[in-house]
Amino acid sequence: MRTLIDRTTAYSPIFLRLALGIGFLSSVADRFGLWGAAGAKNVAWGNFTNFASTGALLLASQCESAFSIDSLLAKSSANAHEGIQVA
Repeated sequence: MRTLIDRTTAYSPIFLRLALGIGFLSSVADRFGLWGAAGAKNVAWGNFTNFASTGALLLASQCESAFSIDSLLAKSSANAHEGIQVA
């Protein structure tokens, strides 16, 4: 008979991966405005434009044109793989 520790050890990676995946998907949902408009409670960006401008400020060492290309590639990649419609 398996002990509680054996069962916990067997299932903990599954729950940890699930929690990590939900965390990443939550931030992606915020970028595409699924959690609400910018400025609403618990909303960091609210839309992709705010995300891109915040990213440009944080990555000031990278030239602006390179960051805009990176953000467009990320947006198109997400749209292609996830089927997300961005207004």
